[in-house]
Order: sequence, then structure tokens, then C-alpha cells
Amino acid sequence: MMRRTLSRVWLTLVLVVVASSSLVAQDSPATYHWSLWLGSRYTGLDNYTQKVGEYNRGEKEAMPEVGFTLNGAGGYNSFDLQGHFYNPDEADFLARARVDDRLKFSARYRSVAHRQGTDLLENLLVRESTNREGTTPGGKMITHEDLDPGAEYGYTRHQVESNLEYTPRRADWLKLSAAHRSIIDKGDEQLLTAMHCSSCHISSMSVERDQASHAVALGAAAEKENFAVDYKFDYRTFSSGTGPAEIAYDSASHPTTGLSGDEFASRVNYEGEDVLVALIPDVKKMAHQLNGRVTVWDGTLLGRASTMTAENDYSGLKTTVYSGAVKYSKRLSPRVAVHALATGRERESDETPIDLLPWREGRAGGGQDFDYIRYSTLTGRAVESEAELTFRPNAKTDLGFLVGYEAEQHEDYPSYGAKETMNRYVGQFKAGHRPSRQVNARLKYRLELTDNSFTNYNRLLEENGHLTLEQNSATGLAYYYQREALRTGDITTQPTMGHYVDIGLNLRPSPKFSAQFTAKATMEKNDELAGLDNFEYERTAYQPAVSVGFTPQPEWNIFGSFSYLFDEANGPVTVAMMDG
Repeated sequence: MMRRTLSRVWLTLVLVVVASSSLVAQDSPATYHWSLWLGSRYTGLDNYTQKVGEYNRGEKEAMPEVGFTLNGAGGYNSFDLQGHFYNPDEADFLARARVDDRLKFSARYRSVAHRQGTDLLENLLVRESTNREGTTPGGKMITHEDLDPGAEYGYTRHQVESNLEYTPRRADWLKLSAAHRSIIDKGDEQLLTAMHCSSCHISSMSVERDQASHAVALGAAAEKENFAVDYKFDYRTFSSGTGPAEIAYDSASHPTTGLSGDEFASRVNYEGEDVLVALIPDVKKMAHQLNGRVTVWDGTLLGRASTMTAENDYSGLKTTVYSGAVKYSKRLSPRVAVHALATGRERESDETPIDLLPWREGRAGGGQDFDYIRYSTLTGRAVESEAELTFRPNAKTDLGFLVGYEAEQHEDYPSYGAKETMNRYVGQFKAGHRPSRQVNARLKYRLELTDNSFTNYNRLLEENGHLTLEQNSATGLAYYYQREALRTGDITTQPTMGHYVDIGLNLRPSPKFSAQFTAKATMEKNDELAGLDNFEYERTAYQPAVSVGFTPQPEWNIFGSFSYLFDEANGPVTVAMMDG
């Protein structure tokens, strides 16, 4: 497949050059330019360089490089061919042609090597202690193994793009377009799998990376004096040429005593068998978009309507999005203008059934069915609206006042049919002042008030001693799944109030000197979270910056810049432990 793709790219480039050269030759006078560059590169690689030399092929030797350009023009026809070749993993070729100023075509091929680091798993050494001092080891632990020690991971990305634009000779108001893009990855990558109790044993192995995505776009645009419309169709596919990897799951047993049997096997989904993991499904996506512009009541009305569907070919799960937007702008007077915007989106994502074996099947205190349906937080609808009034009191000053409202409803979150809704109210003021050609200043302040910010209802934190677990009547023991009752606190990094300031000053006292000063500040807070007091979220950030430029002579340009970022936020920290 890779060889066929590269052959098509080379054939396309050759055809473009030959056809364009003949077309240019028909016009007089015609001009041609070419250049050739030859060289070599040597890269020293020592010790562990997979991430330091992330985009290096990893060859420690001198390698030749070739670069060239060839272009020609005559009348309304022209062509351009560029290329750079370092090695089969790093190359770039571009071909462009224009015929009679009505047909434009371009094709490009690029390849790049991407080396990936290896997770050595050396931080996965955890064992339970039965005393606070940590001197008496218990039975629960996390272990790991590398099934392919010393393996290096990385892949080569090949990207092919082509674009075509055509304007019919008798319809200058119409433009047709077509585009194509293919991305192909080939190499090896690291696969991590977890066995038993979610995180008791981690295995690392090498798997082949052979992925390809293809995209095709078709479009048509028509434009008249007071009217314009364009339509675009997109179709994309993603596929993996490598099947799922197979890994041997250990027989369930106690990590220290080695005891096994039905007592341990009844708690896991896989036990002492080969299991397929890392299945990469094929995905296809289709989208339609229609844009329009028309003059209404001496103002400009813009509209957009689109639909998108993405489907997982393996599971049949599908996500569908419908969206639209309308914007109207009108100048009420030479100094006053109004702008109004309204957008809407409805998104539906199929629910996913999760099928698990009965817990402790056939054992005392077991038989619980943990099957459930995972409803997507993507399902829901959102609307956004804003209105802005711009005012110019004099030729040197511009003012803007904006108010807005946003709402987003999650259809099935935190539970089926809950229809949780977030509401946000926005106010904004901006001003610009130009007292002279040498000075230009601006200021923008934005206030956002949010009601019912999106929160994490999984409640990942557990307050010590918050509740007492009830023992199972059949065994007299408490189990991990019962710890769900101990979790508390809604968690989010979404503020209920936010203040945002942006200030800028441009100075140009002379044609040879210029300076820019900017300052941005953010203050966010959310003190409405349920649970412990330390769940309150607060963030403060500010960033001043200055840049200067000096041009003593037309041949010289001296410039410099400095910026400082301070960003402070608080948030809860949690550590995953064996007891949940």
C-alpha cells in the first residue's frame, strides 16, 4: 500500500511539471528558474536520545541531502516544483501549477521520523504495608515486566496532499474545488496492559504501528454583488492495518503466597488465557457545511449550517452533530454599529453497554451484576448568543460594549435523563485610543458568571472516616466496590466567576524605533463545590510583556522581547491506592 501511494505521488508530480512546462512554453515570453543544493548532515547520538532526538531518524552517520527548485511562468500560466531529500524518512516535495488563471493545482508529499520514548516502568514498585511505619509488608502490590526489553519505539509519518480549484470560463462567479489528504504511519510503539485488580500487574510489549487516514473534500462557491453561498463536503476514514495484539493473562493467585483457585478466579474477567488487547477500530466521518452571505436592511447577514457523523465500524457506535450560526452586522450611523450572533448545536453520542462477568461468581457473598450502560457526556445541546455595540466618539477613539449568554445541557449526565444545564452570562468592554500615529493603546475587560459549572460526579476523593463500610452478610468481609459509598466532593476546574483583562500599548516615536507593551490578567474562582472546604477552586494569572525593535539602517533590524508569566491555582490532589 505504501509503495503504491508513493508511486502515485511521483507520477502526479511528474505530470504536473510536464503539463505545466508545455503550457508555459506556449506563451511568449516564458521564463524559467532553477537551483540545486547538495550537502550532508551528521548527527551525534549518545546515551538515551529517544526523546531528546524525538524527530531524528536515529542514524549516527553522515547522510547526503539534496534540495532543488524549478519554476517557470509565461502569461497566465506558471508552475513551481520544490524538493528536499534527506533520507527515506525525511523528505518534502511540492508541485504547483496555474493554467489560464482559472485552474490551480498543487500536490505535496512529506515524511518525518518520530522517535518515541520508552516507559521503563521503574516507578511501578508499590507494596502494601500492614503498619503505619511501613516496615511490615502486606500482600497487595503492583509488579511489572517488559516483554521486549531494549526495544526502541517510533514510526515514520507519510503525508500526501493535493488541492484543485477551477473557475469555469463562462461562469466567473462560480468556483469549484477538490482536495485530498492521506496520512500513513508505519513503525512500532509501546503497549501497556494491566492485569487483575485493575493495576496489580503491568506488562509492556512492542506492537506494530500501521495506520492510515484518508480525507476527501469537495466544494462549490458562488458569489454575486450582494449574495454569496458555498457548500463543502468532507469524508474521512481511519484504518489500522495491524490486528489486535495478544497477551497471556496470568492465572489469578495471591501475590505473596501463590495460592489460587476459584476464590481468586471468580474476581477477574480473564484468568490463565490468551486475550486480545489494543484493538484499534476503523472509523469513518462524513460532514456537510453550507455557508451564506446576503445583504438585508443595509446590513450583512451571515449564516452557517452543518452536520457531522462519525461512526466506529467495529462497534457500530455513532456520534452525530447538528450545528448552525447566524450573524448580523449593521452600521446605524458613521460612528455606531451593531453586531448580533447566535449559534446552536445538538450532539448525540450512542450509549455504550459495558458487559462484565458476575463478581465472585459461585462464591459466598458474590453474584453481583456490575453490567451498566455508559452514557456519553457529549450528548446534549448548546446555545450561544451575544450582542455588541461599537461606538466611535471621535476619529481617535473606539469603544465596544458586549453582552452574551451561553447554555450547555448534558442530556444524560450525571445519570440517565438528568439533563444537567450550565448557564453562563458574559459582559465585556473594550476601548482603543490613537492620540497620534506614534501611539496606539487598547483595553479589554471581560466578566463571566457561570451557574452550575460542569463538575466530575465520579467523586474521586475519599474522606478518611467519612462512612463505615457494612460487612457482607455472607462472608463477614467488606469489598472494594463498597468503597464507592465513601467517595465525596464534586471536582472541577471550571470557575463560577472569571475576570479577564487585556491591556496593550504600541509606540513608534520614529520610523526607526518601535515598542510594544502588553499585560494580561486572569482571576477565576469557584466556591460553590459540594463537599470539603478545600474543594474550592481559585486561579490567578498575569503576564506582562515588552518588545522593542530598532532599524538603524534598511539592512539592519535589531529586536528583542521579554515576557513573564505567573500562574497560580489550587486544586485537590489524590493518590490512587489499592483500597480505592
